[in-house]
Amino acid sequence: MAYQTVGKPILGFDRFSAEYEGAIYRFSSEANLKLFKAMPSKYAPVHGGFCLQGAAGGRKLDGDPSIFQVVDGRLALFSYKAALDSYLKDPARNSQKASDNWAKIHDKTPRELFGF
Repeated sequence: MAYQTVGKPILGFDRFSAEYEGAIYRFSSEANLKLFKAMPSKYAPVHGGFCLQGAAGGRKLDGDPSIFQVVDGRLALFSYKAALDSYLKDPARNSQKASDNWAKIHDKTPRELFGF
């Protein structure tokens, strides 16, 4: 939530935590926790927190919480700075490719996508 409201990540506390789609989210205040609980899909990262640019390429790469972009009000994580730089060359196209691919890969493990 701090990504959208403050423009950067802020370390949360265990006492202000919630689970959503199998992930635990921690917040810096009870007010932020309440906002998240009221609309978790607005504040949870797109593509399950995996790298948006990785999803654009049909892969699931771990997102780094310190490398991010707020896209249409939603948090998008990237695995490394070069992935963010690549995304920024054509954000609309890359976002669309990621969404299209996510529909095909969301239920697959990263290992399955790499063919191991």
